[in-house]
Amino acid sequence: HSFIDHFRLVSVLNTMAVLRTFASQAPRGARCFTNAANTAAAAATATQHGGIGQGSLAEMSTESLRKELDGRGLVSGGSRAELLERLMVARSQEAERPLQRLSRARNKASQLELGNGERISAARKVFLGTNYSTTYQEPLHITRASGQYMYDGDGRQYLDGYNNVPHVGHCHPRVADAVGNQMKTLQTNTRYLYKHLPEYAARLASLFPKPLSHVFFVNSGSEANDMALRIALAHTGGDTIITHQEAYHGNTIACQGVSPTAHYNPQSGVSEGKRRSPTEQSERLLALKTFAVPFPDPYRPQSSEPLTGFAAAQKVDSVMEESAQDGGELAAMIVESILGVGGQVLYPQNYLAEVAKSVRQRKGLFILDEVQTGFGRIGSHLWAFEDPHHGGVVPDIVTLGKPMGNGFPLAAVVTTAELATVLKGEYFNTFGGAPVACAAGMAVLDVLEEEHLCSNAEWVGKFMMSELRNLSARHPCIGDVRGSGLFLGIEMVKDPTTKEPAAALCRAVVNRMKDQGVLVSYDGPLQNVIRIKPPMCFSHKNAEMLVDRLDDSITRLLR
Repeated sequence: HSFIDHFRLVSVLNTMAVLRTFASQAPRGARCFTNAANTAAAAATATQHGGIGQGSLAEMSTESLRKELDGRGLVSGGSRAELLERLMVARSQEAERPLQRLSRARNKASQLELGNGERISAARKVFLGTNYSTTYQEPLHITRASGQYMYDGDGRQYLDGYNNVPHVGHCHPRVADAVGNQMKTLQTNTRYLYKHLPEYAARLASLFPKPLSHVFFVNSGSEANDMALRIALAHTGGDTIITHQEAYHGNTIACQGVSPTAHYNPQSGVSEGKRRSPTEQSERLLALKTFAVPFPDPYRPQSSEPLTGFAAAQKVDSVMEESAQDGGELAAMIVESILGVGGQVLYPQNYLAEVAKSVRQRKGLFILDEVQTGFGRIGSHLWAFEDPHHGGVVPDIVTLGKPMGNGFPLAAVVTTAELATVLKGEYFNTFGGAPVACAAGMAVLDVLEEEHLCSNAEWVGKFMMSELRNLSARHPCIGDVRGSGLFLGIEMVKDPTTKEPAAALCRAVVNRMKDQGVLVSYDGPLQNVIRIKPPMCFSHKNAEMLVDRLDDSITRLLR
């Protein structure tokens, strides 16, 4: 059993496997050469890497060889050499089958010829779930992006006024290099010790007001909100969550239960089901009671009374009282710092602080969702809840997501030292907080600081807001312009007095702007709000172009 004897034995057995395969397939013609070669390659590769245990055959006892052959239903009689040969062939053929499947899969994909948008759309319909959506009436075939620009299959450039995931710019070289270099060095999970995890956690936690000091890293905003709800339920022992009717917090079962807007069909603009949470599925599986309160929209107040933060918070308190009388025990209220999918709406002044006070008086936790508004998007502050407009509120839990890794899946829950201990059992994450994720996250923080992107968002946002409001004076169909920094909404109406929503016009404007090389989108419960949330490197010149294309699109469509 010396090394040389072992090597010779394996080599001979590999050769015999090839010859036997060739002999058994000879009548099939020339194709047998390829099949025999594949078998030999599989055996040789497996031997080299130990993948099918060929290297250990020579070390097996004769009895062990017979036992394995019996287990495989193969003949176990004969000399040791015959046993070795028989088992070698069996193992090699096992390796061949997965290789053949992998090869067929690669060939099948290459035959799709996905060189244009039409073929890609067709392939999506064949291989993906039926409810995958696309943006725009004629979907874009995007092949690359850089900074605040995207490029289609024909090389046409589009100004991106919508995608907030590439927070510091599409394919930013600093983030791309950080991810690539770290991937070449180490990528593992949080059960191992590496400096990136505590280093990034320390940097992130230091960006929040006290007592927010502890971090859980996850993969997405949905996962972050799901964990925030788990913490609230575990800490309070309650079973009731308060949310807004126009809220969106993610796509897990729990998050869908607190996301009434998830039940809208954005393609048709028609609600598909109840506007209240929870969904039947969430209620059945989680035993979670959710009460959806009306959103205090300053543009569409529900009464003629002045809409103040205090008055709006009193309505929330009434719903919490109703839930208590229903037998529910409050666990938390989850709120977006600025309403996003629901139409880019700012709350009345001091509303968040007043609501947080009411929630805490009832022993609940106050959760703020900064998935879309975090990391300086409003310009004046890193986190939207820090804007003095909100009354100095400090939540019990903050959730982060989308822009955190600039396209790399990364999200987090930031909470207090006390609440960080309430989930029993171990916590680890395969990808959230892994070395590559931390490298991406820290690179984003570096770019935000070095390129002064928060101040850019503040000043470009103010300029664009001013220009859009000037535009509304010429176009009565622009009913409202709102938002903060580079998180803006334009509500389209048929009549500025009645405020009847102009959903069809809104969709037409968005699609026409796309045809003119500027990308924005639309949303809101009435599907009539143009959403603007571009990469943070968006410039004054870009803002001028966006406003110009919007002006031209409205003018031409209303002729």
